[in-house]
Amino acid sequence: MPRWLASWTALAFSALALSACGGTDVATSTAGSSPPQVTTAPPASSTAVAAMPVHRGRHHRRYPHARQAVPILMFHDVASPPAAAAYPELYTPPRVFRAQLQALRRHGYHPITLGRLFSARHGRSSLPAHPIILSFDDGFRGVATAALPALRRYHWPGVLFLLVRHLDQPGRWAMTSSQIRRLLQAGWELDAHGYTEVDLPALGTRRAWHVVHGSREVLRRPFHVPVSFYCYPVGAYDRAVERLVRRAGYLGGVTTRDGYAVAGGNPFTLPRIRVDGSEPPAELISSLRAAKP
Repeated sequence: MPRWLASWTALAFSALALSACGGTDVATSTAGSSPPQVTTAPPASSTAVAAMPVHRGRHHRRYPHARQAVPILMFHDVASPPAAAAYPELYTPPRVFRAQLQALRRHGYHPITLGRLFSARHGRSSLPAHPIILSFDDGFRGVATAALPALRRYHWPGVLFLLVRHLDQPGRWAMTSSQIRRLLQAGWELDAHGYTEVDLPALGTRRAWHVVHGSREVLRRPFHVPVSFYCYPVGAYDRAVERLVRRAGYLGGVTTRDGYAVAGGNPFTLPRIRVDGSEPPAELISSLRAAKP
C-alpha cells in the first residue's frame, strides 16, 4: 500500500477508534429529530463540488430525454466464482458479462455515468434515448481485467464504487492504482464506497462521518477526480446517514433497493437493479423491463 494511503487510512481508523465511545448513535435518529451534530468540520476541499442549480422549462425541452427514468445495474466482480466463494452470486463470469453487454446493445441501451445523469437532470446536458448505468461495487480486479476491455469495445463507461481497503492490496483479487487510472482514462467514473463493508446507521455520528467523508478525500487526492457519489456499504442507511453524505459534498448516493432512478426522486437514495452471477442476457433484459416504472 502506498505511504500516503497508509497514512490516510491509519488516520481515519484512529479517529474511528477514538470516537467509538463518544459518538452519537446515528441509528437512533428519526425523521423528526434534529440534524446530527458533527464535531469534525469538513475541510474546504470537500465542498468544492457544490450542487448544481436546477434549471427547468426550456432547458428540459431542449433535452427531451433528460427526465426519463434510468436503470442502474449493480455488478461486483467480473470473474468466475472460486470454488469456496461464500457469495458466488457476486461473480459474473467474463463470457456471461460479454453476452449481457451484447444484449444491452441489441436492445438499444447506451451506458452513461452518474455524473452525466446528474448534469442532465439539472438541465446542463442531454441523455441518449435509452440510458443505463453500469456500476461495480467494491473494487475487484476482474473489473479492470475483464469488464474494462469488454466495455471498451463499445466505447462505454462504467462507474466504480471503490472500497479504500480494496486498493493496492497484495494478492490477485484487489485493484491497483494503475488499473484505476486506466479506467479513468477510458471514461469511467470513480466514486466512494467507504473503507470497508460497515453498517453506517449502527455507528456513532463521528465514526460514520469519518467513513463517509474520509473515504472521499482519500480517493480524490491521488486520482484527481471529484468522487461525487456514494454507495452505502452493505446497503445500510437512514435519514441521519443521508445527511452526512450531503454534508461531505457528495451529489448523490446509491442503494440496493430495486428499481429505476426516476426524475424528481431523491438523488441520495437512488435504487439499482442487482445482476446476480451468471444471469442469462434474456433474463437481464426481462428484469430491466419488469422494473421500469
